[in-house]
Amino acid sequence: MQNKILLIGRGLAGAILSLKMIEKGIDHDIIDDPQLSTSSRVAAGLINPIVLKRLKLVAGSKTFYNNIPKDYLKWEQGSATEFISEIPIQHIFHSAGEINDWSSKQSDPDFAEYLGQVSNKAIAHVKAPFGFGIMKNTFRLDTGNFLDFHLKALPPTCTIISEQIEEDDLAHLRKQYHKVIVCNGHLMRMLLPDSEGAFSPTRGEVMTIESKDLELTHILHGPVFILPLGNHLFKVGATYHWDNFKDSPTPVGKKQLVQNLEKIFSGSYTILEHQAGVRPNTTDRKPLVGTLRDNLYCFNGLGSRGALMAPHLADLLIEHIMSSKELPHIYNPHRFKTK
Repeated sequence: MQNKILLIGRGLAGAILSLKMIEKGIDHDIIDDPQLSTSSRVAAGLINPIVLKRLKLVAGSKTFYNNIPKDYLKWEQGSATEFISEIPIQHIFHSAGEINDWSSKQSDPDFAEYLGQVSNKAIAHVKAPFGFGIMKNTFRLDTGNFLDFHLKALPPTCTIISEQIEEDDLAHLRKQYHKVIVCNGHLMRMLLPDSEGAFSPTRGEVMTIESKDLELTHILHGPVFILPLGNHLFKVGATYHWDNFKDSPTPVGKKQLVQNLEKIFSGSYTILEHQAGVRPNTTDRKPLVGTLRDNLYCFNGLGSRGALMAPHLADLLIEHIMSSKELPHIYNPHRFKTK
């Protein structure tokens, strides 16, 4: 296995990096303990280049969008699994000022391809006295289906090792493999305690509800998002909590979801499922991509924008590893004095 690369983690980041390696014929194995983190499966998978609360573009979004949706469509084509779909986002305005901001930025070339029309068309049981702004060129990645697809796409030479590893195991793995890449989200803190200062993880909780009072063809965005899943099912989320970094839903999180849902929806519904996951946010909200030390790398810290960022960042990391191409300094994990 001296010529193989080892990926630690098979969440969204690890799966996308693996698929890129498969395309380039790079032999690799994966260590993954699916019981440790379910954050990628819980994630809504929204691919949206704009932070709607502040109406600002995600840094580097134009570059990231060069890979969206062509990479996902390429992977989906010919497979038996559907996981990428274009779906508009219907943002609920909370004031006339928000409408003015939206309208003024529609003429900005950087925003024009994403900010669509302002709509006053009512939606039954939805509270939106100021109307909606319709986002276009936005996508949803079904992360559960995508991870299932990745598993089926692995070549016979790729071994998945289902086990939990500790900090002491890294030294042995680095001797066993040509290169090791840590892609296990906020759990990187346990393998590399000196990376603790790089992370500001947040636990997010979501619900799946059933409601025959809600008719949506778009994603609704307000105090929570409401994502149509079909058959009167909807995913509702998400919360932000800076404690209890476990994939365990809480009564507090459920109460917050219900309160925020009922701020914008007056119809009846039934809660079918309540889930949680921990986002691997960094303290400066920028990813960790690059060399940690000899033959040890990280592909991590993508936060809630993994579906948007990962395809392009995976290309950059592979070029860095295989051709020593320098990575943008903003992703350098050593900016937090990680050693």
